[in-house]
Amino acid sequence: KFDQCHALSNQGEFCMKLELVYVTFPNSTTAKKIIKKGLKQNLFACANLFPQVESIYNWKNKQEITKECVVIFKTSHKRKATLEKFILSSHPHDTPCVLTIDVKKVNLKYKNWVQKQLLHSR
Repeated sequence: KFDQCHALSNQGEFCMKLELVYVTFPNSTTAKKIIKKGLKQNLFACANLFPQVESIYNWKNKQEITKECVVIFKTSHKRKATLEKFILSSHPHDTPCVLTIDVKKVNLKYKNWVQKQLLHSR
């Protein structure tokens, strides 16, 4: 069963818009530190850590190939701005990659779990 928000509101329940925030970090240690702090602040329900990816890009007129890690934070539209501020203030890079992806379709049971996580303060 999938939800596109209207199904929940038809049942008289709170309709939460789910968003993903994609962030690259220089290493897993830094990422885990930020994940743990953000989770304590209830800024997201879950974070997926991909410990090693290779990023290829131009920086200051030079092609770079670096090893980084990727984190995908699962949060609500309501918490997204606070999460982004937290990441930007905690991130060691001057120009961190922080991308927001709107979720168009989500498994209803998973969405309900995320909603419960975000509604309960820690």
